[in-house]
Amino acid sequence: MGRRFAVPFWTMAIINCPHCNQRISSLKEICPHCEAPVAAPLSREDAERIAARQRRERSYRAGNLSYLGLVMLVVGSLWWWFDGDAGWMIPPPVGASTFLLLGMALYILARGYMIWLQVSQKRPRSGR
Repeated sequence: MGRRFAVPFWTMAIINCPHCNQRISSLKEICPHCEAPVAAPLSREDAERIAARQRRERSYRAGNLSYLGLVMLVVGSLWWWFDGDAGWMIPPPVGASTFLLLGMALYILARGYMIWLQVSQKRPRSGR
C-alpha cells in the first residue's frame, strides 16, 4: 500500500513579479528585486521610484558595456603593437583587428544607447 503525503499549507510556488518580471516566491508580499508590493497596486510614488531604479540600472549596464568596448580597443591595439617586430605593421593581425572592430562597435553602440536613455528620460510623456 502506498504512502500518501499531505501537502503542507506553507507550500509555495515560484512566480514572476508583476513589476520587474523577476522570479520570486509566491509567499513574498514585497519583491526583493524591485521592492514593489506583489499583491497590492502600486502608488504613483512607488511606480516612479521603480522606474527611476530601472533607468539607473540600464544606464549602469550601458556604461559597463562601453567600458568593455574600451578594454577591447586597448587589447586590440596592444596586440597589434606587440605582435610584430616593427610595431604597427600593416596589415594588422586578424585577432587584433577583430578586437579593434568589435571594441569600437560595442563602444559606439553602448554610448548611443546611453545618449538615447538620457534623451528619452528628459522628453515629456504624452497623456500625463
